[in-house]
Order: sequence, then C-alpha cells, then structure tokens
Amino acid sequence: MFRRAGVDLRRCEVGADEAQPWSQIRLATRRRTAFDLLLDRALPDAVANLDAALRAGLVGRTEMESYLRDRHDRGIVQARQALALAVFITREHLRDPHRMVYTIRAALQARLAA
Repeated sequence: MFRRAGVDLRRCEVGADEAQPWSQIRLATRRRTAFDLLLDRALPDAVANLDAALRAGLVGRTEMESYLRDRHDRGIVQARQALALAVFITREHLRDPHRMVYTIRAALQARLAA
C-alpha cells in the first residue's frame, strides 16, 4: 500500500456518540480516536498505537472490546486482532518494541498454524 507522509484521510460515517462538540466543530471521542488508530495500518503499528492508548488510560480494554464487538467496518478483523495482542502485551508488561514485534509475529504464526 502506498502512503504519503502527512495527513491520513479516511471517509466513514461517524455516529452521534462518537464525537463531541468543541467550539464550532465536533471532535472524535477518545474511543473513536483509538479505533481510527487501528484501521488501515500494519498490525504491529496498530498494536503499538492501541497499547499506548491503553497504557495512558485514554481508553479501557473492556470499553474497546464492547466498541468493536458489533462493528462491521472495513478493517475490523485486524482491529480486533490488534486489541487482543495489545491486551496481551499490556498484561505481560512488554515495553521493548523489538520484543513486542517478536511477540506479535509469534502470536500470528500460532494463529495461522491452528
């Protein structure tokens, strides 16, 4: 996939509960922002993005699980995989980026072998 540096645009419908008013515009909620960081990215990048949001307390694990549960957006399967891997990484306290990538690759290989 070809990507340019700079602004990343993605067209989609945003529900009324996914944005909040600020000044004269609407801003995405923390949960919606975390969701957007999972889409259209390589899986290791999506996991790292969500891991950072979880560690910072911007979103919670159960909040994201319920948010992703009934969605059917393009990229939702990978978003759910990223959530599962981010939860594992957070639980295991993996902070080294190389170890995170190794863990993600090992988890994916195990899933493909099953």
